[in-house]
Amino acid sequence: MNNIVIVDSRCAGYQGEPIRVIAVTMADSGEILVEKQANWHEPVVKNDNVVVVTDTPNQFNNWSLCFRERENIRALLDAFFDVSRSGLLQISDDMRMYDPKDVLQSKKMSETGQDYEFDTNVSNGHMAVLMAIWGARLAYGGFMLTHDVVSDDDSDSDFMPFSV
Repeated sequence: MNNIVIVDSRCAGYQGEPIRVIAVTMADSGEILVEKQANWHEPVVKNDNVVVVTDTPNQFNNWSLCFRERENIRALLDAFFDVSRSGLLQISDDMRMYDPKDVLQSKKMSETGQDYEFDTNVSNGHMAVLMAIWGARLAYGGFMLTHDVVSDDDSDSDFMPFSV
């Protein structure tokens, strides 16, 4: 079974030139490698092992996820911090200039958790990396929901019938 998912992230709504970032994730483990830049203008080709994330869905056919800042920013940041804390994220040396941690600042702690804000240097590259991570986490979540991930020592014998 092929559990490798390629995430094709295309971002144009922020500072700088539009950018396309390619990441790879192991859908069964959740590991993510933000690998390289690619040609923004290359057409999107439908493929079962590719998730296309974009903030400009009108520019492309066959996209998988549309990032809308107002609706998705919290999930995007949560995905980034989750994989960072878990040691599941690698950013290649060629892509380090777009490391999101360089443009995120802690704003305050609230009852809903830590709040962050972007500094003025946030670019399409930073956002494309964040969108790639978000897409990879959603691919991982989908994999976990659709595959039997019960280990050999898990057993239903621990569940005893009961009545209320």
